[in-house]
Amino acid sequence: MINNLFTKTTPIGSWLQIGNPEFTSMMIQSGFDFLVLDMEHGSISDGDLPVLFQAFNGTDCFPMVRVANNDPIFIRRALDLGAKGIVVPGVKSKEDVTKAENAIYYPPKGDRGIGYSKANNYGMGFNEYFKSSNDDVLFVAQIEHEVAVKNINEIFSSDNIDSYIIGPYDLTGSMGIVGEFDNPNYLNNLDIIKKSAVKNGIRSGIHVVSPEVNQLKTAINEGYEFIAYSTDALLMYDRCKTDLNSARKLRTKWK
Repeated sequence: MINNLFTKTTPIGSWLQIGNPEFTSMMIQSGFDFLVLDMEHGSISDGDLPVLFQAFNGTDCFPMVRVANNDPIFIRRALDLGAKGIVVPGVKSKEDVTKAENAIYYPPKGDRGIGYSKANNYGMGFNEYFKSSNDDVLFVAQIEHEVAVKNINEIFSSDNIDSYIIGPYDLTGSMGIVGEFDNPNYLNNLDIIKKSAVKNGIRSGIHVVSPEVNQLKTAINEGYEFIAYSTDALLMYDRCKTDLNSARKLRTKWK
């Protein structure tokens, strides 16, 4: 699954916060390479995951979950319900990485609990799932604090991080410049992170929150290898607003 995600071109995904099965299906059908179900800031709960994951069946879209925080209970629960990849928010140290690794991987690589679950069809596909899970699961560390930048070489010394992804609002917030994505200090931190990732063989990722397509193109041109483009809510809002504004210009006033 991971190899399929990274073998063609830069994977472009999006963030799901609404948690509606029909809208999730439409996002998948639109052609995103991966979708991240946001359990940190979105309205998605544990009970929503099995239904939402069903929409991915028979598609090439890679299902991921951003857990609420770096808690083994949240990580293991998301994996048992069918997540193929985990985005761990707020990674600031090597200790945070180790904590996440232990929850993501089965022994001997980690200490994820072994048992029948939705992910292995409640035991009917247990052997195959258990043998492949450690190799198939995608571990994405979210870098979103200035402390993480200071510890970045230590964080990226792990052999298990497949990619990192920048949390732009939290990172700028930790620097006291919320939303100032053109600030030289923020851009310098992005450069520090990316250089360390290249040195350690980790894919560079970023969340382009704005639905402005030129910002997506910029991220691609800057060499990011794992890009989350906006959110389900923002993409829907932006398209509706843009089309309505265009249509309103064509209307004639009634006499």
